[in-house]
Amino acid sequence: MSRILLFSSGLDSYIARLYLGEPKCLHITGHSRYSKYELETIKTMNIPNLVIKDIGEWLREYEEPDANIPMRNAYFTQIASNYGDEIFLVCQRGEQSIPDRSPKFFQEQSNLISYLTDRLITINPVFPHMSKQDMISWYLESGYDKNELYKTYSCFSKTIKRCGKCSACFRSAVALDYNNILPDNFFATDIWKWEGIKIYLNKLKSGEYEEKRTVQTLQVLHERGLYQL
Repeated sequence: MSRILLFSSGLDSYIARLYLGEPKCLHITGHSRYSKYELETIKTMNIPNLVIKDIGEWLREYEEPDANIPMRNAYFTQIASNYGDEIFLVCQRGEQSIPDRSPKFFQEQSNLISYLTDRLITINPVFPHMSKQDMISWYLESGYDKNELYKTYSCFSKTIKRCGKCSACFRSAVALDYNNILPDNFFATDIWKWEGIKIYLNKLKSGEYEEKRTVQTLQVLHERGLYQL
């Protein structure tokens, strides 16, 4: 079976490619608010066997205030079936409650696309048992260069690269800091002064996030003086 990884410009995708043994990659751009910087970043990565597919601006019509696009993974996996039979989608630990990252989605979407294409298609999650912190730990323990991670990009701002004021920046900061490799001035503003951290703390303390992710995140916030264990 031919293998294809749905690839963004972020930490997760970059590590997933190495974790899977460098399969062919597909980046789909739907011109969301941060697509410009994603494409700029990807073009500097020199990823072999990378396909960039521009599907126009129609997905942007459905983008929600938090940058979520409902059913995005359903659309993307259908497109990916034109490039491979075994499709890999990054889905880290604790995300399985999200409808288009759930075990039910992976199974039923595989069945649906197989039926529609009249060939066996499987859609598999990458990192279902790892947090973002665990992914970076695996990467470093495998001997890869930490500096390559700094070339990735995950941010929901449409005006500035790595704004330091969104949930994507916060998750990257926590994962890098947990592994003691967060550079100074990595973000345009001080991520640890972001007001949204208060909202995260309330959710973490109320048990809205998976246990391991909660423990790892609170550990980082404690070391930053933002939470008392």
